[in-house]
This record gives sequence, C-alpha cells and structure tokens, in this order.
Amino acid sequence: MKKKGFSLMELIISMVAIGVVVGGIIGIFLRHQRYQKYLEALTQAQESGRIGIEILSRDLKQMGAGIDVENQQLMIAYASPYEVIFNANLTPYPDDPTNPGYPKAMNPSLSPSSAGPHYAPGRQYETGAETIRYTLDINDDGEVNEEDKNASSLSRSTRNPNDYVLVRRVYGELADGT
Repeated sequence: MKKKGFSLMELIISMVAIGVVVGGIIGIFLRHQRYQKYLEALTQAQESGRIGIEILSRDLKQMGAGIDVENQQLMIAYASPYEVIFNANLTPYPDDPTNPGYPKAMNPSLSPSSAGPHYAPGRQYETGAETIRYTLDINDDGEVNEEDKNASSLSRSTRNPNDYVLVRRVYGELADGT
C-alpha cells in the first residue's frame, strides 16, 4: 500500500528551499530600504544646499541697494575668504527712502561689536539699509577654527568632521531701540 503525503526528508528540503528564497527576498528588501534612506538624505542635503545658495545669491545681488550714498555708507563693509559684510536695504520691502521702516541702519552706539570684530560703522546712517553678515566664524572671535565647528550643533550633527555652518546675521535698529 502506497502512503500519501511527504516524507520527512522531502519536508525538510522544501522548508530549507523556502527559507533560502524568503531570506533572499528579505535581504533585497533591507538593501532597498537602506538605499531609499540614503537617497532621501542626499535629496534633502541637495535641496538645503540649493536653498542656501539661492538665499546667499539673492542677498549678494541686492548688495548696496538703498544705502546712504550721501554719507558714504559702504556697499561692501568687509570681505574675506570666510566672511562677507555688506549693507543693503532688504527689509521691509518696499521701503520708503524718506521715512525708512524697521529695521533701520545699524546703530553702533547700541552694540559697537554687533557685526563681529571686522566692522563697526562710525555712525548710524539715515536710510534703512541694514548690515548683513555671512560668516563661518560662529563664535565671533575673528578666526575660523575648530571652536566654530564645536559652537554649532548643526556642524556636529553631520557625518563629516570638517563641516562648518554658514551663518547669516542681519544687524539693524528695531522699533524698540534694540
């Protein structure tokens, strides 16, 4: 009499074959998932870089807009490989030159070293041209070094130990006198 069903050996071989196929499928799925996370991070980094370059480019193109020409307000106050300080009337837009809105031009009597160690205007200019500073010197010590990397949580959060953060700071007198 012939027995119906599988023998124990056939069942074990079938289970091993199914296990190999399922293991391969899981491996492919996990590799795809890791690659997808990598692509998402790459896309986000590229998008952040593009937006940063766009903002920097827009600001640099407006350099000198609405400055106090009659009193010789500088268009470019300071430039170095790691920092640029310039004057432009970016906010509010549009601004009335006869009655500028806030922020007004930087007032050196309020905080003489507010734009960093490289620029301190001798007076407050009449227009609303605020001072814009792009720098890698986060701690304002006049040098770009390891301390600037450690001063920023953004530069510490990347995988690259040589990353710096480009900081945009706008200086001008606000309505409350600060």
